Amino acid sequence: MVFEKELKRDYNIDVSNMTSEANDKAMEELFSSVGMLMATECSDLFLDIMGKSEEEAESPQLMLNGTITKIEKENFVVFHLVGENKTLNKLYWVSAVESDLDLPKEYNSLLNKKVNITYYTAEIFDAKTNNYRNLNVISSLKTDN
Repeated sequence: MVFEKELKRDYNIDVSNMTSEANDKAMEELFSSVGMLMATECSDLFLDIMGKSEEEAESPQLMLNGTITKIEKENFVVFHLVGENKTLNKLYWVSAVESDLDLPKEYNSLLNKKVNITYYTAEIFDAKTNNYRNLNVISSLKTDN
């Protein structure tokens, strides 16, 4: 091992004895430290390793069930969804969406249909208002069969 002496000196990890409980505890602490350093110093690489984009990592995934009552088509497709609690939500289709439909061909057929949508909130710059605002960005859309 190239760094055997340094690991023993700096982190009290003996790589020649990988089965001791004390060694396991020291390795766990080392991996925790490395993870924290990666998260702060190499966030893009860390997020790639964890399989998440920065937007997804910053915003938790939320879920809504309801009926699509309107479909707007301007710069993006915007689904107006009335949820089970009778609240109107605007959900934006701005990137690839996981779906049980061929969404680009079939999204118009969703009007007045029940769906399950997973989304996250993203802050975007709105040129019309010259300000930032939050959008509900769709990550998956499933029909309620």
